[in-house]
Amino acid sequence: MKTWKDRITVEQAISTNEMTLVLVKSKTCTVCEPVEQMVDRLIEKDADVEIGKVYMDEVPDLTGQWLIFSVPTLLLFVKGDEHKRVSRFIREEDIKDMLTYAKEQYKGDLE
Repeated sequence: MKTWKDRITVEQAISTNEMTLVLVKSKTCTVCEPVEQMVDRLIEKDADVEIGKVYMDEVPDLTGQWLIFSVPTLLLFVKGDEHKRVSRFIREEDIKDMLTYAKEQYKGDLE
């Protein structure tokens, strides 16, 4: 999973990819590491999705814009727009549901 360290890099990834999954975490979050590993495992072979992480304290303006108040938070962007989000207690099924939703809803748009 890529680490995006500034707002410009994150916004470029979101605007240039059909689907982008962003994990927002903090360095003190103990739950964030297992969530990151779960995301990596589930999406590593999915070429349709660009994935990356940002640290809440490194891009506070972005997390403020996205209204993120707790971590971990997982955001799914399709064609530059946020379509799904899940926070705090993220289960494997939540991630699978996000991706299934996006692929079913926007299949024609993504091809």
